Amino acid sequence: LMSAGLFAWVLSCVMAATSPTYHGLLVARVVSGIGEASFQCLAPPFIDDAASTTQKGKWLAIFFMAAPVGQALGYALGGTLCAALDSNRLGFASWRA
Repeated sequence: LMSAGLFAWVLSCVMAATSPTYHGLLVARVVSGIGEASFQCLAPPFIDDAASTTQKGKWLAIFFMAAPVGQALGYALGGTLCAALDSNRLGFASWRA
C-alpha cells in the first residue's frame, strides 16, 4: 500500500507540474492527498516495528514533525522564490505559484 501511495504521489506531482488548467491542477492535488494519506496512516506502525525500543520516540517525532515543518518551509521558500524570480518568464502561470 505504501508503494501505491508513493506512485500516486509521484504521479500527482507530474500532473500538477504539467497541468494547463485549474481543473487539472485540482485533480492532481486530490491525487496528491490520496498518496500522502497512505504515508500518514501506514508509516507510524512501520516505524514502530522497525525502530529499536530506545529510538522509537525520536523517529516518530521526526516523522510527525516533517509535515508541518515542510509546509511552513514551502510557503516561505515558495513566496521568496516567486518574488525573486519572474514566474511568467519561467513558464509558470501565476495561479501555480
